[in-house]
Amino acid sequence: MMIIQNLRIGTKLAITSALTLALVAVMILLQMSGGAEVQKFGDSASRQQAIALNAAEAKSSVRGMQIGIRDILMSSSPTEMQKAASYFNDRQTSALKFSGEMARLSQSPENHKRIDRLIVLIGNFQKGEQQIEAIRKQELALESKKDGEAATQLAKLTAEIDRIRKETLAPINAEISELADEITNFAKHRSEEARTAAEAQAASVARTSLIAGVLVALVLIGACVFSIFSIARPMRALTAAMEKLAGGDFAVVLPGLGRKDEVGGVAGAVEKFK
Repeated sequence: MMIIQNLRIGTKLAITSALTLALVAVMILLQMSGGAEVQKFGDSASRQQAIALNAAEAKSSVRGMQIGIRDILMSSSPTEMQKAASYFNDRQTSALKFSGEMARLSQSPENHKRIDRLIVLIGNFQKGEQQIEAIRKQELALESKKDGEAATQLAKLTAEIDRIRKETLAPINAEISELADEITNFAKHRSEEARTAAEAQAASVARTSLIAGVLVALVLIGACVFSIFSIARPMRALTAAMEKLAGGDFAVVLPGLGRKDEVGGVAGAVEKFK
């Protein structure tokens, strides 16, 4: 206690001010770092939501590719088939665009592997479509002929189309649907996790800020009490003693004698004057 009492008033004020500033700086730092963590988790949740949305759009585009193949098979002229093929290509471009966006957003090796596989399957689906389109062109050329040989060739071509649809396109469709669902569910799960983590981090930042604010308030209250008892009250007592001395009471004992701070310095000087 004597060590603190003997400190200079400027030193006492500097210590309390520095302690207060340090606590405020810590509070600001915690808020900034906590806010950055909340933002990171929030960005992660938004990114996962975007991946889930793109997965659903990619799956929808693949359904459009299936419709394009159906239209190719149902086409009755080269013009209709070209229109159906163009629709298929547009849907494939859309599916690849959404898959590429998922690959850009994904930071999970597990989900990234699924997305890469999805892109490969979309390419394989196009290869199947090209085979069917080529066979369908042959069918259209043969349908105008009425001889038995043309009928035999048409039967073979139809059987080949059925084989491609069953052995190539059907498995691809099933795997694409399964992958899209897995990507969507994985992204939704990660989004929920990130959102929960963001909420927990925000609550932690709020608690830490509250604790730091309470500590700052306590330090300020302590500084105020400290100033009253170590500076203000001794100065009032010394002032009262100096007034008695000025009134002719030379027997008055000056408080603060022996102190090493400004109060002790003033008391010592007045004692010499007395």
